[in-house]
Amino acid sequence: MANKPVQRIDDFAPGDFSFLRNEKNKEMYTYDFKVIESIPGAWEYFKNYPSDLPFVLNDFSEIMSKCWPNHTIGTFGKSMNVLRSIAQMGWEDYVFLVRD
Repeated sequence: MANKPVQRIDDFAPGDFSFLRNEKNKEMYTYDFKVIESIPGAWEYFKNYPSDLPFVLNDFSEIMSKCWPNHTIGTFGKSMNVLRSIAQMGWEDYVFLVRD
């Protein structure tokens, strides 16, 4: 049986969460990533959002109205934290740290 080739970090274009095993997270992050991409200034906002502050629904009314339709309060916060991490550290570092 042949070994599965190792995937490199640069095999994943920004927004390609196919390296995640959890299908729900993969769908949620992909959907929300596209929303953030479509809103001018959103990445900069996330980059500067303080790491010690939690995300709440009221903070992002424009983003929330367009995000993944299956969000709960918990999944919204989780997804926004992931997007903040991507904005602050960059896509390549995020993939390096979290890929399975």
